[in-house]
Amino acid sequence: MPNEISSAGAAQKAPEAPFDDSPDDLDLFGKKAGEKWRLIKRFGQTIAGFAGCEQFDFFDAGAGECIIFEGVRSEIHLHLGTIPVFGAAREIDAGNLINAFPRIAKILKDNPLTVAAFTNVDFKHAPFFTSPTGSLTWDEFPLTGDPNSFETQIHAQIGPFLGDHWQTRKKEEGGIEIVEPSAFTLFHTDYQKELERRGTIPKTGSLTRCYDAILASHSWALRRTPEFKTDNIVVPLTSALKPGGVLMVCHYTSDGDAAAKLIREILPGHQIFNHTDEQLLVTINKKLPDGFRLTAPELLDYTSIRFSDREEDILAAFKAVAYTTQISVKTRDALIASRDYVEPTRQFLDAHDWTLNLRNVYYEIWRASP
Repeated sequence: MPNEISSAGAAQKAPEAPFDDSPDDLDLFGKKAGEKWRLIKRFGQTIAGFAGCEQFDFFDAGAGECIIFEGVRSEIHLHLGTIPVFGAAREIDAGNLINAFPRIAKILKDNPLTVAAFTNVDFKHAPFFTSPTGSLTWDEFPLTGDPNSFETQIHAQIGPFLGDHWQTRKKEEGGIEIVEPSAFTLFHTDYQKELERRGTIPKTGSLTRCYDAILASHSWALRRTPEFKTDNIVVPLTSALKPGGVLMVCHYTSDGDAAAKLIREILPGHQIFNHTDEQLLVTINKKLPDGFRLTAPELLDYTSIRFSDREEDILAAFKAVAYTTQISVKTRDALIASRDYVEPTRQFLDAHDWTLNLRNVYYEIWRASP
């Protein structure tokens, strides 16, 4: 049943603070945090209701290094068997995709009835592989021969494509933006005829399908207003669901986890959120079109990151907290230079068994079946 969410207490708008999605911090955090695995596990539980479908289409709203993408594809095979799968994803960082090449190769080797597609455009256009400008550079990379050579082929073909068409630039207000809207698809040529017969391979420059499942893990800056998150991310993603499809959302809770507590000790008065989880959910519930149902939110199990009392671990813990709470890189670097983070971080970790416990809120949005 959908959660009964109070509509009282609308969130106040606040200025957006600049935040750079640092690949180094993302790498440190992504490899130690466990929310991606929890989302994959939840996905496996959810898709049991899709048993008997002849093809499954999913969209990952933030591929990163394809941890979720790989896990989702494995869960589909585990629960639904050997069926064609169209797996699409949005990722603007070419470095992340390059680091994901081994995973992408393994996915296509282990699950040959798979078409993998990636794009770098915004959330409103990414599920449909279109762009705000109407122009999208789209290429197709069929993989041939021995599947053990797929990773080499991907590096040789997609590496140069990313270098030419997957560039970003920093925005003055903080963050990054793409230079050229682009996309590409991959598949195993030994199964091309079957995939084409099933309609799994999209025609280059044309994608009209919707998705059985969309996964959105940490898809926005925390300080964005509820209206921004709803209008620019949540509602556009729900519009790409098939009837009976589900949007699975996971993000940090505003309900005062360890990262929020520590950063407030380091930066008293620092505002991490400009709204509560309830205010965000109220906004989403108000703006969902008819025929969509928001489920009751729940807190996932703690994501626990273990550290030691070594100097480098104190810094790593602070960087994880800075990344989680999305303080500006300028502020973060100033704290590192001044070493004002060291003692508060050390004391906090010592008091919490040298562990950071980070909480995630999770909910689903279902589109009604016909």
